[in-house]
Amino acid sequence: MESEMILLNDSTEPEAHDPFGFLLQPSSSTVVSDILGNANNFSTESQVDVLYCFGNRQEWKPAVDDDGIMEMLAGLNKKAALEPALLAFAINLEGEEQASYYRKASISSRLVQTLVDRFSIHRGFLFDLVGRPNYWSSAGFEKEGGAYEFFCQHPRWMQHNRTLSSGRRSPCSIYMHYSPNENLSMYLIAAERGDTCVDTLQQQLGLGNSMSIAGSNLLALAVESPFLLHALILGNSFEQAKIYTDNVRDRVMGQISKVSDYSKESYYTGPAKMSATNAGRVELENITKALHEVSQTIDSGTANALMSIKLSTEMLNACNSFCILQSSAARQTRDSMSYLLKSFNCQRDWLSTYKARKDTAMNLVFNLVTQQDSSVNVDIALKMAQDSNSMNAITILTMIFLPGTFLAGLFGSGVFDSTERHGISDMFMPFVITLLLLTLVVIGLWRFRKTMGEGLHHVISSMSESRKRKNAVDVEAGKSS
Repeated sequence: MESEMILLNDSTEPEAHDPFGFLLQPSSSTVVSDILGNANNFSTESQVDVLYCFGNRQEWKPAVDDDGIMEMLAGLNKKAALEPALLAFAINLEGEEQASYYRKASISSRLVQTLVDRFSIHRGFLFDLVGRPNYWSSAGFEKEGGAYEFFCQHPRWMQHNRTLSSGRRSPCSIYMHYSPNENLSMYLIAAERGDTCVDTLQQQLGLGNSMSIAGSNLLALAVESPFLLHALILGNSFEQAKIYTDNVRDRVMGQISKVSDYSKESYYTGPAKMSATNAGRVELENITKALHEVSQTIDSGTANALMSIKLSTEMLNACNSFCILQSSAARQTRDSMSYLLKSFNCQRDWLSTYKARKDTAMNLVFNLVTQQDSSVNVDIALKMAQDSNSMNAITILTMIFLPGTFLAGLFGSGVFDSTERHGISDMFMPFVITLLLLTLVVIGLWRFRKTMGEGLHHVISSMSESRKRKNAVDVEAGKSS
Protein backbone atom coordinates (compact mmCIF):
# COMPACT_ATOMS: atom_id res chain seq x y z
CA MET A 1 0.00 0.00 0.00
CA GLU A 2 2.91 2.30 0.76
CA SER A 3 4.40 1.82 -2.71
CA GLU A 4 0.96 2.40 -4.24
CA MET A 5 0.66 5.74 -2.50
CA ILE A 6 4.03 6.78 -3.85
CA LEU A 7 2.46 6.54 -7.30
CA LEU A 8 -0.84 8.16 -6.46
CA ASN A 9 0.15 11.00 -4.18
CA ASP A 10 1.94 13.74 -6.11
CA SER A 11 3.14 15.41 -2.95
CA THR A 12 5.63 12.54 -2.43
CA GLU A 13 8.49 12.46 -4.94
CA PRO A 14 10.27 9.09 -5.38
CA GLU A 15 13.98 9.01 -4.84
CA ALA A 16 16.35 8.98 -7.80
CA HIS A 17 17.24 5.30 -7.33
CA ASP A 18 13.59 4.19 -7.11
CA PRO A 19 12.73 2.62 -10.52
CA PHE A 20 8.98 2.33 -9.94
CA GLY A 21 8.22 6.03 -10.10
CA PHE A 22 9.95 6.24 -13.46
CA LEU A 23 8.73 3.04 -15.12
CA LEU A 24 5.12 2.68 -14.08
CA GLN A 25 2.56 4.43 -16.26
CA PRO A 26 0.63 6.67 -16.69
CA SER A 27 3.12 9.00 -14.97
CA SER A 28 6.80 9.47 -14.28
CA SER A 29 8.72 10.66 -11.27
CA THR A 30 9.54 14.02 -12.83
CA VAL A 31 6.03 15.08 -13.89
CA VAL A 32 5.44 17.59 -11.10
CA SER A 33 8.77 19.34 -11.55
CA ASP A 34 8.58 19.29 -15.35
CA ILE A 35 5.03 20.59 -15.62
CA LEU A 36 4.88 22.95 -12.66
CA GLY A 37 8.44 24.09 -13.24
CA ASN A 38 7.57 25.62 -16.63
CA ALA A 39 6.08 29.04 -15.86
CA ASN A 40 4.62 29.24 -19.39
CA ASN A 41 2.24 26.34 -18.65
CA PHE A 42 0.19 28.35 -16.15
CA SER A 43 -1.12 31.85 -15.57
CA THR A 44 0.42 34.07 -12.92
CA GLU A 45 -3.05 34.52 -11.38
CA SER A 46 -5.95 32.08 -11.73
CA GLN A 47 -9.04 32.95 -13.75
CA VAL A 48 -11.10 29.82 -13.26
CA ASP A 49 -14.87 29.35 -13.60
CA VAL A 50 -16.10 27.51 -10.50
CA LEU A 51 -19.28 25.56 -9.80
CA TYR A 52 -19.84 25.24 -6.04
CA CYS A 53 -22.74 23.17 -4.68
CA PHE A 54 -23.55 21.78 -1.25
CA GLY A 55 -26.77 21.69 0.68
CA ASN A 56 -29.17 24.24 -0.79
CA ARG A 57 -26.31 26.36 -2.03
CA GLN A 58 -25.63 26.34 -5.79
CA GLU A 59 -23.21 28.94 -7.10
CA TRP A 60 -21.61 29.56 -10.47
CA LYS A 61 -18.69 31.98 -10.22
CA PRO A 62 -16.81 32.95 -13.40
CA ALA A 63 -13.17 34.03 -13.41
CA VAL A 64 -12.37 33.27 -9.75
CA ASP A 65 -8.81 34.08 -8.64
CA ASP A 66 -6.52 32.18 -6.25
CA ASP A 67 -7.85 33.85 -3.10
CA GLY A 68 -11.47 33.10 -4.03
CA ILE A 69 -10.73 29.43 -4.63
CA MET A 70 -8.73 29.16 -1.41
CA GLU A 71 -11.74 30.56 0.42
CA MET A 72 -14.00 27.91 -1.17
CA LEU A 73 -11.61 25.14 -0.17
CA ALA A 74 -11.57 26.45 3.37
CA GLY A 75 -15.38 26.40 3.38
CA LEU A 76 -15.36 22.75 2.31
CA ASN A 77 -13.26 21.89 5.35
CA LYS A 78 -15.96 23.37 7.60
CA LYS A 79 -18.98 21.63 6.06
CA ALA A 80 -20.63 18.65 7.72
CA ALA A 81 -19.17 15.33 6.62
CA LEU A 82 -22.57 13.82 5.74
CA GLU A 83 -23.61 16.78 3.60
CA PRO A 84 -22.91 16.00 -0.13
CA ALA A 85 -20.98 18.59 -2.09
CA LEU A 86 -19.83 19.21 -5.65
CA LEU A 87 -16.93 21.41 -6.69
CA ALA A 88 -16.06 21.82 -10.38
CA PHE A 89 -13.31 23.95 -11.94
CA ALA A 90 -13.51 24.93 -15.62
CA ILE A 91 -10.00 25.79 -16.81
CA ASN A 92 -9.46 27.51 -20.16
CA LEU A 93 -6.50 26.65 -22.39
CA GLU A 94 -4.96 29.29 -24.64
CA GLY A 95 -2.10 29.19 -27.13
CA GLU A 96 1.43 29.67 -25.79
CA GLU A 97 4.51 28.84 -27.88
CA GLN A 98 6.82 28.42 -24.87
CA ALA A 99 4.51 26.05 -22.97
CA SER A 100 5.24 22.34 -22.77
CA TYR A 101 2.33 21.50 -25.10
CA TYR A 102 1.80 24.96 -26.61
CA ARG A 103 -1.11 25.69 -24.27
CA LYS A 104 -1.32 27.83 -21.15
CA ALA A 105 -3.90 26.93 -18.49
CA SER A 106 -5.87 29.74 -16.85
CA ILE A 107 -4.83 28.52 -13.41
CA SER A 108 -1.72 29.34 -11.40
CA SER A 109 0.91 26.74 -10.63
CA ARG A 110 0.54 27.57 -6.94
CA LEU A 111 -3.16 26.69 -7.01
CA VAL A 112 -2.45 23.49 -8.99
CA GLN A 113 0.01 22.39 -6.32
CA THR A 114 -2.58 23.16 -3.65
CA LEU A 115 -5.22 21.06 -5.45
CA VAL A 116 -2.74 18.22 -6.00
CA ASP A 117 -1.94 18.16 -2.27
CA ARG A 118 -5.55 18.64 -1.15
CA PHE A 119 -7.14 15.95 -3.36
CA SER A 120 -4.12 13.68 -4.08
CA ILE A 121 -4.56 14.26 -7.81
CA HIS A 122 -2.79 11.68 -9.92
CA ARG A 123 0.28 13.23 -11.50
CA GLY A 124 -0.63 11.65 -14.86
CA PHE A 125 -3.48 14.16 -15.26
CA LEU A 126 -1.07 17.09 -15.11
CA PHE A 127 -0.14 16.37 -18.73
CA ASP A 128 -3.79 16.65 -19.79
CA LEU A 129 -4.27 19.75 -17.66
CA VAL A 130 -1.80 21.70 -19.81
CA GLY A 131 -3.23 20.53 -23.16
CA ARG A 132 -1.36 17.38 -24.09
CA PRO A 133 -3.39 15.28 -26.56
CA ASN A 134 -3.78 12.01 -24.70
CA TYR A 135 -4.12 9.20 -27.24
CA TRP A 136 -3.96 6.53 -24.56
CA SER A 137 -6.40 4.98 -22.15
CA SER A 138 -8.51 6.70 -19.55
CA ALA A 139 -7.46 5.95 -15.99
CA GLY A 140 -9.25 5.17 -12.73
CA PHE A 141 -7.58 4.59 -9.37
CA GLU A 142 -8.65 3.93 -5.82
CA LYS A 143 -7.13 6.05 -3.08
CA GLU A 144 -6.85 5.79 0.68
CA GLY A 145 -10.02 6.04 2.73
CA GLY A 146 -12.20 4.65 -0.07
CA ALA A 147 -11.69 7.73 -2.28
CA TYR A 148 -11.21 7.23 -6.02
CA GLU A 149 -10.43 9.22 -9.16
CA PHE A 150 -11.15 8.89 -12.87
CA PHE A 151 -9.73 11.05 -15.68
CA CYS A 152 -9.95 10.92 -19.45
CA GLN A 153 -10.05 12.87 -22.71
CA HIS A 154 -12.88 12.86 -25.23
CA PRO A 155 -12.37 12.50 -29.00
CA ARG A 156 -12.86 15.62 -31.12
CA TRP A 157 -15.90 15.05 -33.33
CA MET A 158 -16.70 18.55 -34.58
CA GLN A 159 -14.79 18.94 -37.86
CA HIS A 160 -15.47 22.64 -38.39
CA ASN A 161 -13.93 23.75 -35.09
CA ARG A 162 -11.08 21.28 -34.70
CA THR A 163 -8.52 23.96 -35.49
CA LEU A 164 -7.74 27.48 -34.34
CA SER A 165 -5.60 30.21 -35.86
CA SER A 166 -2.90 29.12 -33.41
CA GLY A 167 -3.11 25.44 -34.41
CA ARG A 168 -5.20 22.39 -33.57
CA ARG A 169 -7.56 22.57 -30.60
CA SER A 170 -6.67 20.72 -27.45
CA PRO A 171 -9.11 17.96 -26.49
CA CYS A 172 -11.45 18.25 -23.55
CA SER A 173 -9.74 16.72 -20.47
CA ILE A 174 -11.77 15.81 -17.38
CA TYR A 175 -10.62 14.75 -13.93
CA MET A 176 -12.94 13.53 -11.17
CA HIS A 177 -12.16 12.93 -7.51
CA TYR A 178 -14.71 11.51 -5.08
CA SER A 179 -14.24 11.04 -1.35
CA PRO A 180 -17.00 9.10 0.44
CA ASN A 181 -15.64 10.21 3.83
CA GLU A 182 -16.15 13.86 2.88
CA ASN A 183 -19.09 13.07 0.57
CA LEU A 184 -17.38 15.37 -1.93
CA SER A 185 -17.11 15.25 -5.73
CA MET A 186 -14.44 17.43 -7.35
CA TYR A 187 -14.00 17.99 -11.10
CA LEU A 188 -11.27 19.62 -13.14
CA ILE A 189 -12.33 20.35 -16.73
CA ALA A 190 -9.59 21.68 -19.02
CA ALA A 191 -10.52 22.69 -22.57
CA GLU A 192 -10.11 25.41 -25.17
CA ARG A 193 -12.30 28.44 -24.70
CA GLY A 194 -15.51 27.82 -26.61
CA ASP A 195 -15.18 24.03 -26.54
CA THR A 196 -18.51 22.55 -27.64
CA CYS A 197 -18.67 19.91 -24.88
CA VAL A 198 -18.03 22.43 -22.11
CA ASP A 199 -20.39 25.07 -23.52
CA THR A 200 -23.16 22.49 -23.90
CA LEU A 201 -22.58 21.27 -20.34
CA GLN A 202 -22.95 24.82 -19.03
CA GLN A 203 -26.21 25.19 -20.96
CA GLN A 204 -27.53 21.89 -19.60
CA LEU A 205 -26.72 22.91 -16.04
CA GLY A 206 -28.22 26.33 -16.61
CA LEU A 207 -25.00 28.09 -15.66
CA GLY A 208 -24.85 31.78 -16.41
CA ASN A 209 -26.30 35.00 -15.12
CA SER A 210 -29.21 33.16 -13.56
CA MET A 211 -29.51 29.42 -12.96
CA SER A 212 -32.55 27.68 -14.43
CA ILE A 213 -34.85 25.36 -12.50
CA ALA A 214 -33.98 22.41 -14.76
CA GLY A 215 -30.29 23.12 -14.31
CA SER A 216 -30.75 23.40 -10.56
CA ASN A 217 -32.47 20.01 -10.46
CA LEU A 218 -29.71 18.47 -12.56
CA LEU A 219 -27.09 19.91 -10.23
CA ALA A 220 -28.88 18.36 -7.28
CA LEU A 221 -28.55 14.98 -9.01
CA ALA A 222 -24.88 15.67 -9.82
CA VAL A 223 -24.19 16.22 -6.12
CA GLU A 224 -25.61 12.76 -5.37
CA SER A 225 -24.00 10.96 -8.34
CA PRO A 226 -20.21 11.48 -8.68
CA PHE A 227 -20.07 10.27 -12.30
CA LEU A 228 -23.03 12.34 -13.53
CA LEU A 229 -20.92 15.18 -15.00
CA HIS A 230 -18.75 12.56 -16.73
CA ALA A 231 -21.91 11.00 -18.18
CA LEU A 232 -23.24 14.40 -19.32
CA ILE A 233 -20.02 15.25 -21.15
CA LEU A 234 -19.95 11.76 -22.68
CA GLY A 235 -23.53 12.34 -23.84
CA ASN A 236 -22.51 15.67 -25.39
CA SER A 237 -19.72 13.87 -27.21
CA PHE A 238 -22.29 11.40 -28.52
CA GLU A 239 -24.46 14.26 -29.82
CA GLN A 240 -21.44 15.53 -31.72
CA ALA A 241 -20.90 12.00 -33.06
CA LYS A 242 -24.45 11.97 -34.40
CA ILE A 243 -23.84 15.22 -36.28
CA TYR A 244 -20.58 13.77 -37.60
CA THR A 245 -22.30 10.58 -38.79
CA ASP A 246 -25.15 12.55 -40.40
CA ASN A 247 -22.57 14.56 -42.33
CA VAL A 248 -20.84 11.36 -43.49
CA ARG A 249 -24.17 9.84 -44.56
CA ASP A 250 -25.20 12.92 -46.58
CA ARG A 251 -21.86 13.11 -48.34
CA VAL A 252 -21.74 9.39 -49.15
CA MET A 253 -25.33 9.22 -50.38
CA GLY A 254 -24.83 12.38 -52.44
CA GLN A 255 -21.90 10.85 -54.30
CA ILE A 256 -23.70 7.51 -54.69
CA SER A 257 -26.61 9.38 -56.28
CA LYS A 258 -24.23 11.09 -58.71
CA VAL A 259 -22.65 7.76 -59.63
CA SER A 260 -26.09 6.22 -60.20
CA ASP A 261 -27.16 9.11 -62.42
CA TYR A 262 -23.92 8.89 -64.36
CA SER A 263 -24.23 5.14 -64.89
CA LYS A 264 -27.63 5.65 -66.58
CA GLU A 265 -26.01 7.66 -69.39
CA SER A 266 -24.10 6.14 -72.30
CA TYR A 267 -20.63 7.58 -72.70
CA TYR A 268 -19.28 5.17 -75.29
CA THR A 269 -17.00 6.80 -77.79
CA GLY A 270 -17.74 7.71 -81.35
CA PRO A 271 -17.61 10.80 -83.55
CA ALA A 272 -20.68 12.29 -81.84
CA LYS A 273 -19.86 11.00 -78.35
CA MET A 274 -16.26 12.19 -77.88
CA SER A 275 -17.18 15.51 -76.22
CA ALA A 276 -19.73 13.79 -73.96
CA THR A 277 -17.10 11.25 -72.95
CA ASN A 278 -14.63 13.97 -72.00
CA ALA A 279 -17.29 15.68 -69.88
CA GLY A 280 -18.11 12.36 -68.24
CA ARG A 281 -14.47 11.80 -67.36
CA VAL A 282 -14.32 15.18 -65.63
CA GLU A 283 -17.44 14.28 -63.66
CA LEU A 284 -15.98 10.91 -62.65
CA GLU A 285 -12.79 12.64 -61.56
CA ASN A 286 -14.74 14.99 -59.29
CA ILE A 287 -16.76 12.08 -57.85
CA THR A 288 -13.57 10.13 -57.17
CA LYS A 289 -12.03 13.08 -55.31
CA ALA A 290 -15.20 13.56 -53.23
CA LEU A 291 -15.32 9.84 -52.36
CA HIS A 292 -11.67 9.93 -51.31
CA GLU A 293 -12.33 12.89 -49.00
CA VAL A 294 -15.36 11.25 -47.41
CA SER A 295 -13.32 8.06 -46.99
CA GLN A 296 -10.81 9.99 -44.88
CA THR A 297 -13.67 11.41 -42.83
CA ILE A 298 -15.11 7.93 -42.27
CA ASP A 299 -11.72 6.61 -41.14
CA SER A 300 -11.37 9.44 -38.62
CA GLY A 301 -14.92 8.90 -37.38
CA THR A 302 -14.36 5.17 -37.00
CA ALA A 303 -11.23 5.83 -34.93
CA ASN A 304 -13.18 8.30 -32.77
CA ALA A 305 -16.00 5.78 -32.32
CA LEU A 306 -13.56 3.07 -31.24
CA MET A 307 -11.94 5.44 -28.74
CA SER A 308 -15.37 6.48 -27.45
CA ILE A 309 -16.34 2.83 -27.02
CA LYS A 310 -13.22 2.14 -24.98
CA LEU A 311 -13.74 5.32 -22.94
CA SER A 312 -17.38 4.44 -22.26
CA THR A 313 -16.39 0.92 -21.23
CA GLU A 314 -13.72 2.18 -18.82
CA MET A 315 -16.05 4.80 -17.39
CA LEU A 316 -18.85 2.26 -16.88
CA ASN A 317 -16.44 -0.19 -15.25
CA ALA A 318 -15.15 2.54 -12.93
CA CYS A 319 -18.70 3.51 -12.01
CA ASN A 320 -19.60 -0.08 -11.22
CA SER A 321 -16.37 -0.61 -9.27
CA PHE A 322 -16.27 2.55 -7.20
CA CYS A 323 -19.86 3.73 -6.86
CA ILE A 324 -22.37 2.32 -4.40
CA LEU A 325 -25.49 2.53 -6.55
CA GLN A 326 -27.92 3.29 -3.76
CA SER A 327 -29.34 6.58 -5.03
CA SER A 328 -31.64 6.93 -8.03
CA ALA A 329 -29.23 9.49 -9.58
CA ALA A 330 -26.34 7.00 -9.44
CA ARG A 331 -28.42 4.27 -11.09
CA GLN A 332 -29.60 6.66 -13.81
CA THR A 333 -25.98 7.68 -14.42
CA ARG A 334 -24.93 4.06 -14.83
CA ASP A 335 -27.86 3.36 -17.18
CA SER A 336 -26.97 6.43 -19.24
CA MET A 337 -23.37 5.25 -19.60
CA SER A 338 -24.55 1.80 -20.64
CA TYR A 339 -26.83 3.33 -23.29
CA LEU A 340 -24.04 5.57 -24.60
CA LEU A 341 -21.71 2.58 -24.87
CA LYS A 342 -24.26 0.74 -27.02
CA SER A 343 -24.88 3.89 -29.06
CA PHE A 344 -21.20 4.37 -29.84
CA ASN A 345 -21.08 0.76 -31.01
CA CYS A 346 -23.98 1.56 -33.33
CA GLN A 347 -22.14 4.65 -34.58
CA ARG A 348 -19.13 2.52 -35.41
CA ASP A 349 -21.33 0.00 -37.26
CA TRP A 350 -23.04 2.75 -39.27
CA LEU A 351 -19.69 4.25 -40.23
CA SER A 352 -18.50 0.79 -41.32
CA THR A 353 -21.65 0.46 -43.45
CA TYR A 354 -21.07 3.86 -45.08
CA LYS A 355 -17.46 2.83 -45.70
CA ALA A 356 -18.66 -0.31 -47.50
CA ARG A 357 -21.15 1.68 -49.59
CA LYS A 358 -18.43 4.17 -50.45
CA ASP A 359 -16.19 1.28 -51.58
CA THR A 360 -19.01 -0.06 -53.76
CA ALA A 361 -19.48 3.34 -55.38
CA MET A 362 -15.74 3.67 -55.90
CA ASN A 363 -15.60 0.24 -57.56
CA LEU A 364 -18.44 1.22 -59.87
CA VAL A 365 -16.56 4.39 -60.81
CA PHE A 366 -13.48 2.32 -61.62
CA ASN A 367 -15.58 -0.10 -63.68
CA LEU A 368 -17.15 2.76 -65.61
CA VAL A 369 -13.73 4.20 -66.33
CA THR A 370 -12.51 0.77 -67.44
CA GLN A 371 -15.50 0.35 -69.73
CA GLN A 372 -14.89 3.76 -71.25
CA ASP A 373 -11.23 2.92 -71.77
CA SER A 374 -12.26 -0.36 -73.43
CA SER A 375 -14.67 1.55 -75.65
CA VAL A 376 -11.90 3.94 -76.63
CA ASN A 377 -9.58 1.01 -77.41
CA VAL A 378 -12.26 -0.70 -79.53
CA ASP A 379 -12.88 2.52 -81.42
CA ILE A 380 -9.15 2.94 -82.05
CA ALA A 381 -8.89 -0.68 -83.20
CA LEU A 382 -11.75 -0.20 -85.68
CA LYS A 383 -10.14 2.93 -87.04
CA MET A 384 -6.82 1.13 -87.35
CA ALA A 385 -8.55 -1.74 -89.22
CA GLN A 386 -10.09 0.78 -91.61
CA ASP A 387 -6.70 2.42 -92.10
CA SER A 388 -5.14 -1.03 -92.63
CA ASN A 389 -7.66 -1.83 -95.38
CA SER A 390 -6.89 1.49 -97.02
CA MET A 391 -3.19 0.81 -96.82
CA ASN A 392 -3.69 -2.64 -98.39
CA ALA A 393 -5.52 -1.08 -101.30
CA ILE A 394 -2.77 1.50 -101.72
CA THR A 395 -0.15 -1.27 -101.56
CA ILE A 396 -1.86 -3.33 -104.28
CA LEU A 397 -2.23 -0.31 -106.53
CA THR A 398 1.42 0.57 -105.92
CA MET A 399 2.56 -2.97 -106.84
CA ILE A 400 0.48 -2.85 -110.01
CA PHE A 401 1.74 0.50 -111.23
CA LEU A 402 5.27 0.47 -109.80
CA PRO A 403 6.71 -2.01 -112.38
CA GLY A 404 5.15 0.02 -115.18
CA THR A 405 6.59 3.21 -113.77
CA PHE A 406 10.00 1.59 -113.47
CA LEU A 407 9.92 0.19 -117.02
CA ALA A 408 8.60 3.45 -118.44
CA GLY A 409 11.53 5.27 -116.92
CA LEU A 410 13.93 2.60 -118.11
CA PHE A 411 12.66 2.43 -121.71
CA GLY A 412 12.25 6.16 -121.93
CA SER A 413 15.79 6.91 -120.80
CA GLY A 414 17.23 6.14 -124.28
CA VAL A 415 19.17 3.10 -123.21
CA PHE A 416 17.47 1.01 -125.91
CA ASP A 417 17.45 2.08 -129.59
CA SER A 418 14.03 2.10 -131.14
CA THR A 419 12.36 3.00 -134.41
CA GLU A 420 8.80 3.95 -135.10
CA ARG A 421 6.46 2.31 -137.54
CA HIS A 422 3.15 3.92 -138.13
CA GLY A 423 3.71 6.07 -134.99
CA ILE A 424 4.34 3.05 -132.72
CA SER A 425 7.81 2.26 -131.35
CA ASP A 426 9.17 -1.18 -132.06
CA MET A 427 9.93 -1.44 -128.31
CA PHE A 428 6.23 -1.29 -127.43
CA MET A 429 5.60 -5.04 -127.41
CA PRO A 430 8.78 -5.86 -125.43
CA PHE A 431 7.72 -3.19 -122.96
CA VAL A 432 4.22 -4.69 -122.57
CA ILE A 433 5.49 -8.23 -122.22
CA THR A 434 8.17 -7.21 -119.71
CA LEU A 435 5.62 -5.13 -117.80
CA LEU A 436 3.15 -8.01 -117.48
CA LEU A 437 5.82 -10.48 -116.43
CA LEU A 438 7.41 -8.12 -113.91
CA THR A 439 4.00 -7.15 -112.45
CA LEU A 440 3.05 -10.82 -112.06
CA VAL A 441 6.40 -11.56 -110.37
CA VAL A 442 6.00 -8.65 -107.92
CA ILE A 443 2.39 -9.58 -107.04
CA GLY A 444 3.40 -13.21 -106.67
CA LEU A 445 6.24 -12.37 -104.33
CA TRP A 446 3.94 -10.16 -102.25
CA ARG A 447 1.31 -12.91 -102.10
CA PHE A 448 3.93 -15.55 -101.24
CA ARG A 449 5.29 -13.41 -98.39
CA LYS A 450 1.80 -12.78 -97.02
CA THR A 451 0.90 -16.47 -97.16
CA MET A 452 4.14 -17.50 -95.47
CA GLY A 453 3.56 -14.92 -92.69
CA GLU A 454 0.03 -16.20 -92.05
CA GLY A 455 1.28 -19.79 -92.06
CA LEU A 456 4.10 -19.01 -89.67
CA HIS A 457 1.66 -17.25 -87.33
CA HIS A 458 -0.66 -20.29 -87.47
CA VAL A 459 2.24 -22.67 -86.71
CA ILE A 460 3.35 -20.57 -83.72
CA SER A 461 -0.23 -20.39 -82.39
CA SER A 462 -0.64 -24.16 -82.77
CA MET A 463 2.61 -24.81 -80.93
CA SER A 464 1.54 -22.46 -78.12
CA GLU A 465 -1.84 -24.16 -77.78
CA SER A 466 -0.17 -27.60 -77.76
CA ARG A 467 2.22 -26.46 -75.04
CA LYS A 468 -0.68 -25.18 -72.95
CA ARG A 469 -2.60 -28.45 -73.34
CA LYS A 470 0.51 -30.44 -72.42
CA ASN A 471 1.06 -28.31 -69.31
CA ALA A 472 -2.57 -28.75 -68.32
CA VAL A 473 -2.26 -32.53 -68.70
CA ASP A 474 0.92 -32.55 -66.63
CA VAL A 475 -0.80 -30.53 -63.90
CA GLU A 476 -3.75 -32.89 -63.81
CA ALA A 477 -1.39 -35.85 -63.70
CA GLY A 478 0.49 -34.28 -60.80
CA LYS A 479 -2.76 -33.73 -58.90
CA SER A 480 -3.85 -37.31 -59.50
CA SER A 481 -0.56 -38.70 -58.23
